[in-house]
Amino acid sequence: MWTAMARLPAVSRYLDAFARGQYFEAHEVLEELWWQRHSDPFLQGLILFAAAFVKVGQNNRRGAIHHFQATIQYLSPFLPVHEGLRVDRVVSHARQSIALLTAAPAAARIEERVAPFMFDLVDDAPEESSGPVGVDPNLLHRTVQEAIADRLRTGDPVHPSSWAPLVKDVARRLHGTASRDTVRQAVRDALRGRE
Repeated sequence: MWTAMARLPAVSRYLDAFARGQYFEAHEVLEELWWQRHSDPFLQGLILFAAAFVKVGQNNRRGAIHHFQATIQYLSPFLPVHEGLRVDRVVSHARQSIALLTAAPAAARIEERVAPFMFDLVDDAPEESSGPVGVDPNLLHRTVQEAIADRLRTGDPVHPSSWAPLVKDVARRLHGTASRDTVRQAVRDALRGRE
């Protein structure tokens, strides 16, 4: 649960530094914990989110966009809530920031384009979630089938015991438009048909 995780000194310092707009410090304080947790992708996403704001402060549009995109990639498998953190809000902010930075005139100071962000913590992170409202079931089904076809082309196993890598792949392909639980169920349903 995030509330327990937030009591870890590094995570607490990250949240405090981020809230004060000290993005480089926020980025730095999580790195040791990230290494201790064997390059945890959730922590990596949080580190990249802070790094994106560092790039914004440096007026480095390309770097900021790159880091926001990487944030989405790393955090999307944890939608909508993970460890008590509203990951959906982080991913949404990253997407909005990319759109604003892409649309901004070349000479514009990008720091004025990207809104500040405050983390949203919740007391209880639900185990299961139906995912964001409006996930297109046809897109989800088509994406699962494409991921299965790609695995078959490369000779990777495609059977019910190999669903975990498919879940990660499909979530990445959907760019966070469906929760991991929704993707997991769609993959299970597709693989059940292959038994």
